[in-house]
Amino acid sequence: MVEQWAFGTIVLKNGEILEEKFAYNPLVPEGLLKVMIDEKIRVLSPIHVAEFSFFDRKQERLRKFISVAFSKNGYFFIEVLFLGEKLSLLGRETIMIQQDTYNGAGKSSSTKRYYRLVIFNEINGSLRWFDKKSLYEKMNDRKSEIKDYIKSQKLKLKNPNDVIDIFRYYNNLPY
Repeated sequence: MVEQWAFGTIVLKNGEILEEKFAYNPLVPEGLLKVMIDEKIRVLSPIHVAEFSFFDRKQERLRKFISVAFSKNGYFFIEVLFLGEKLSLLGRETIMIQQDTYNGAGKSSSTKRYYRLVIFNEINGSLRWFDKKSLYEKMNDRKSEIKDYIKSQKLKLKNPNDVIDIFRYYNNLPY
C-alpha cells in the first residue's frame, strides 16, 4: 500500500492547530497520522488529535475525520460523511491483510478494505454500527416516512451515497 501524503489541517486535543503535510494510515486499527513538521515526521494517534481534514484528490472531495471513543476499545479516527442536527453518519475504514496464501509460486498476502457506516446521535452522543435495523430504530419517530422515501427514490442501504441522502432527508424533516 502506497502512502498518500496530503496537505491539510489537524486540530490537536490541546487546541493547537497544525496546517501541515500528513499521511493517514488506516492499517493501524485505530488509525494513525504521520505529520511532516520541519522536515521531521511526527506520529499522532487519535488520543492526541481532535480532528483532521484534507482534500482527497482521488475522490475529489474534502474529507474530515474526528477522534471518538468507540466502546471500551479506546479512541478511533472516524470519517464524517454527513453532519446533521439530529443524526449524523460516520464511516470507518479498516484494512485487513491476509497472509500465508499459497498461490503455487510461493506464499503471498492479500489486502481487503472494509468500510463500515456508523450512526451518531447528535442529541445523546451515542454511536451505533449502521444496518437496516439500527437505521429504523434511530429514525423511529419518522419510520414510515423514511420507508416511503427510500422506496420512492429507489435508494439502496448498501450504497453510502444513498444512505447519506436518507440522513439528509431525515434531518430536514420538521421536528
